[in-house]
Amino acid sequence: MIEILLADLRHADQQRQHWHRLIAQEVLAEPELLASVRLCGVREIVAFALGAFVGDIQRFAHPKQLVKYVGLNPAFDPKKSS
Repeated sequence: MIEILLADLRHADQQRQHWHRLIAQEVLAEPELLASVRLCGVREIVAFALGAFVGDIQRFAHPKQLVKYVGLNPAFDPKKSS
């Protein structure tokens, strides 16, 4: 039983490594994703997920629109605070 579980674990690790390599290749192929890896704390998995979440970056006319879409600029609405 333990040997079967260890084989399953090894297989799962090989699958994880395979997908990690594919994701890294995608990030290297996309200049926008590669640029995001240069940010502090962003690695290939986060860059890939961000690219999947945002989609076509060209749909944003200004960087501020992208930042707002992603939610990196928290807004304060005094009407909602009371």
